[in-house]
Amino acid sequence: MKILFVCTGNTCRSPMAEYFAKKYIEDNNLKDYEVDSAGINARVGQVASSKAIEVMKEIGIDLNGHKAKMLREEDLKENDKIFTMTNNHRKVIQDMYNYDNIYNLKYSIQVCENCDILDPYGFGIEKYRETRDEIEHTIKELFKKLRRD
Repeated sequence: MKILFVCTGNTCRSPMAEYFAKKYIEDNNLKDYEVDSAGINARVGQVASSKAIEVMKEIGIDLNGHKAKMLREEDLKENDKIFTMTNNHRKVIQDMYNYDNIYNLKYSIQVCENCDILDPYGFGIEKYRETRDEIEHTIKELFKKLRRD
């Protein structure tokens, strides 16, 4: 199964989700999964946010090799599941590409009123840690659910 995580700039949330998922896949020997990330408004080639790099490094994950990618229509066709960080991201993709097979990442594991994983960009390091922890929990639950389904 090919999975794509999407946020705005592809420098904070979606790379964190991608790299957590890669680690989870490796740690659990899940050979049938591939993951990637993109942004709906990415500056192609931009590196991950320095604070995202820092908080991921704290838990042993290296984001230094990440380069931002812009979401392309082909990405929607090439991936089995598209997970967005917010409902707005999901709506933007649906409107841009008239494509409905898109899921809010957090909502996909639990029904919740506000299922957005908010952007830590512009905030302090503690907000990045909170976002990292929220994404880590969500990714673990997502893969448990995917493996059950």
